[in-house]
Amino acid sequence: VIPAIKKARTTKGKWFMLSGVLTGIGNLFYILGIAFAGPSYGVILTALYPVFSMILMKMFFKDTQGWKVWIGVAVAVIGAVAFTLIKTFKDAGDFHIKTILGMIFGLIAAFLWAIEGIFIKKGNDIKTKVTWPNREVVLIRTTSSALTTVVVLMPLSLLFNTSTMGTYEIFTNLWTHWEAMLIVLFIAINIVVLRVVHLYAIKTIGPK
Repeated sequence: VIPAIKKARTTKGKWFMLSGVLTGIGNLFYILGIAFAGPSYGVILTALYPVFSMILMKMFFKDTQGWKVWIGVAVAVIGAVAFTLIKTFKDAGDFHIKTILGMIFGLIAAFLWAIEGIFIKKGNDIKTKVTWPNREVVLIRTTSSALTTVVVLMPLSLLFNTSTMGTYEIFTNLWTHWEAMLIVLFIAINIVVLRVVHLYAIKTIGPK
């Protein structure tokens, strides 16, 4: 933990910290997308974040792709648009401004996650004499993401809270029920494993 804290102050570490912040903010918009538009509309557009990653890679790293890759991008975009339009026509009576907002939130989440990948690549590209084990990078990202959630996002969530119980009260109650603690434990393990795999994937083949 101590080495990771020291490394977080370096330029390389700051890129990883920023990526964790974007993870937390992206997760907020993902949740808002589902809350406003439901799982069908709110989630589908988040699948476009690899497309955003490729565009950002082209802009900032002059990364070039073959025509097959861009055909894949086109298929992904057309598929997302088609799914959205089909659902729109099918559920025309239930489609309203709240659904549109949810779709926009989902799209914002995808864009933020794409930038997150770019930031991780920026951090990876900085060469240092000190070794950076994956566990330390994951710890830095997870800590900055958690702090963003607790300090910034949870207070903001109070604006959207419709229950009589506040967000922090719900958070406190999690630790008084063993079932909830078990769920939190498995979610935490899932997040750590996911971030290790994500980091290794970006190191190996890049954000795209």
